[in-house]
Amino acid sequence: MVILDAMKNTVLVFAAAVLVTAACGRGAGQMTLKTYEAADSTEFASFSLTVELPAGKSNVETAIRSELLEVLDGELAYVFSYEGERRFPRFDDGGAGVVAENKPVAENTVVAENKPVETSWQDTERRLEYYSAKAAATVNADAEQAAQEMKEYFDGPIPEWSYELKITRTGETDRYIVFNSVSWQYTGGAHGGIAGEGAITFSKKDGSRVRQMLLPGSEDAMQPLLVKGLLSYYAEMEVQMSEQELKDNLFIEDGRIPLPTMTPFPTPEGMVFVYAQYEIASYADGMPAFVLPFDELQPFLTPEAKALL
Repeated sequence: MVILDAMKNTVLVFAAAVLVTAACGRGAGQMTLKTYEAADSTEFASFSLTVELPAGKSNVETAIRSELLEVLDGELAYVFSYEGERRFPRFDDGGAGVVAENKPVAENTVVAENKPVETSWQDTERRLEYYSAKAAATVNADAEQAAQEMKEYFDGPIPEWSYELKITRTGETDRYIVFNSVSWQYTGGAHGGIAGEGAITFSKKDGSRVRQMLLPGSEDAMQPLLVKGLLSYYAEMEVQMSEQELKDNLFIEDGRIPLPTMTPFPTPEGMVFVYAQYEIASYADGMPAFVLPFDELQPFLTPEAKALL
C-alpha cells in the first residue's frame, strides 16, 4: 500500500497543480465560502469528502451553491456505478428543503423544478450529511463484498478500496469564480484513477454556469494551438518531441487532436485546457494540460466566455 499511496499523492498533487495553473487572484469582493468535510473508514474501504460552497443567500450565491450541489449529486449518487445507475435516491428529508413546481419560496432563492433549495446553511448541511452518509455506506458495502469474494481464492492481504471527492474553489476574479470537482478512486487494481467534472466556471453577474467556452466547430481551426499547447506540456515534463512524434504518441485517429471533454477554464494568463487520464494519452503521461493566451483564442471564444474577461 505504500507504493499505491505514493502514486495517489503524486497524481492528486499533479491534478491540483494543473487545475490551479495560473490561479486567479482573490482580491476584494471575493465570495465567502463555507467548507464541509466528512470521512469514514472500515476494514476494507475509506471515504472522504471536502466541499466548499458559497455561504450567502443572494441570487448569485444561491444559484452557484445549487449547481454545485447538483454536481455533488452526480458524483456521489453514481459512485462506483459502472452501469450508469444511481446507487441511492436524491436527497429528500421528508419534504423540508424540497420545492415542488409552482410552490412559492422565500425571496432571494433560485427554484428549479423538484430540486432542493437551500435557504440556510443548515438546509445545505443536511443535504451534505445525507450524501456523505449514503456514499460512504455504498463504498464500504462494495468494498466488503469484493473482499469477501477475493478471500475465496486469495490468501494475501486484501487491498483497501478508496474514494475521495473534493469540490473546491481554485480561482476567482470580480467577474467569475472557478471550482474544481475531482475524485480519486481505487478499487483494488494496479492503480487508482482521477475522475470528476474538472473545472466549473460561474459568472458572478448572475450565478450562471458557463458550460461552453469555445464556439462549436472550432476544433479543426484550433489544431495548431492544440499542438502548441501539448508540445509545451511535454516540454515541461522534460520530453522534447516534434509535431509528428507528438501525434504518434497520442491516442488519436487521423492525426486530429480532439478538444478535452472537461470544459476549459479562464485565468488571468489565459484559458486552461486539461485532458482526463487516458483521454488522449497513456496513464504514464498523466493529465496533459496547458494554457493558451486569450488573444490567440479570441476567434473561438463564445460570447459567454468573452463576458468573463
